Order: sequence, then structure tokens, then C-alpha cells
Amino acid sequence: MVTDALVVLIHAIATRARAAVGAVLSVVAAIGRLVRSAAAPSSAGWLMRRVALQQLRFTAVQAIPLVAAVAACLGATVTLEAHARAAQLGLSETVARTLGVLVVRDAGPLLAAVIVTARSCTAIAADVATSRLLGETDALAGMGVDLVQFYVIPRIIGVAIATALLTVYFVAITLAVAVAIASLRHIATIAAYTDTLRGVLRPDDLFWSAVRGGAFGAGVAWLSSAVGLRARGGQADVPRAVTHAAVRSIMLLAITSAVLVAIWS
Repeated sequence: MVTDALVVLIHAIATRARAAVGAVLSVVAAIGRLVRSAAAPSSAGWLMRRVALQQLRFTAVQAIPLVAAVAACLGATVTLEAHARAAQLGLSETVARTLGVLVVRDAGPLLAAVIVTARSCTAIAADVATSRLLGETDALAGMGVDLVQFYVIPRIIGVAIATALLTVYFVAITLAVAVAIASLRHIATIAAYTDTLRGVLRPDDLFWSAVRGGAFGAGVAWLSSAVGLRARGGQADVPRAVTHAAVRSIMLLAITSAVLVAIWS
């Protein structure tokens, strides 16, 4: 009985290990294909630029109201709640320091990427999956068009630039609202609050925050496009592709953000 249970356990572990190794190899192969396609010459460069610009406009410009609303709510909520609790302990200045570091280095890039995932990357997965199911990708492949160049790379470029810009915008709105709330509620003067923020933030923090946001955006755009290209079957695969793209993108953001915090905290 014990031997049978041990065999079953070992088999289950081996199965999971093979699946994990297969997933890693699949990701490595996909990255290799992406790099090869990016380096290869393209005869449709003008069309790729057009797709990238359209993606940039949709992801960045049209998302400005939503990002502003979320950033303003975050700045107001965190400032009011944190200062209300910290005032009882005499830690108001510490809260201002923590808010600045948290928003600029961690929360800003992550939340901007989450908004992009919910709004744009799900749309990418649906668009690419629909093209796949309608046979458009097969027709393009038959004409010698590299599908990764046409569908994936322009979206990665557009979403990466858009997410980097939205990260800076998100951070600016959040901190501006936090400073305004602190001044209106007589928690701290604008000059004192901004001096506190300047004291804890390095000049290059905002730049690296934008770089992190751009990397997040590139990752979720790549995942969403790849999921869409793997769609098969009927129209039911479109919502399935959207769900898979959203879930995997959120998992990627959560794991990557946690690893970065652990490394640089």
C-alpha cells in the first residue's frame, strides 16, 4: 500500500516537472522566434509602423481618463487613510515618504500595466484570435508575411511605449492628488510635502519607473498576441483567448513585480 502510494506520488511529481520544463522550453522558443522576427528584414515596415501607432493611440491616449481616475482615487484614499492612522502614532512624515517610494517605484508601473492589461491587452487577444479564426493569418502566411512581425512586434512596441507614458502620468496624478489632499486637510503644507518627496526619491526614480512600466507593457502585449495566434476552432475560442490572456498577464505582472521588489527593496 505504501509502495503504491509512493509510486503514484513520484509519477505525479514527474508529470508536473515535465509540464513545467515543457512550459519553460515553450517560452524560450517563443522568445527566440520573437528575436529572430524582430531582426529579420520586413517588406511591410510601413504597415507595421501604422499598426504600432494605432496601438499606441488606443492604449495611451484613449486610456488617459481612466488612468487619471484610478490615480486620483489611489492618491486620495491612501493619503487620507494612511495619515489618519499615522497621526495617532506621530508618523505622518513617514507616511509621506512611504507613499512617494511606493507609488513611484512599485505601485505606479504595476497599476498602469494592470489597467493596460484590462483595457488593451484583452482587446489585442480578441483581435488577433478573430483574425486567426477568420483565416486572415493563414492568408498572410501564404503570401510570405511573418505573422510575428505583423501581429506581435508592432503591438509590443505600441503597448510598451504607451505603458511607459501612462506610468509617468499615473505617478504624477497620484502624487499631485496626495499633495493637494494633504494641503486641504492641513496634514502638511505643499512645500513641506514636496520637500519630503524630494528627500526620498532619486532623480532617476521616475525614469526607471517608466522603464519598468514599459517592460510590463511589452510582456503583457507579447502574451496577449501569442495567445490570440494560438486560437483554434470556432468563435468560442475568442472569449477563451481573452480570458487566458488576461489571467496569464496578471500572473506575469504579479510574479515579476514581487521578484523586482524582493531584489531591489
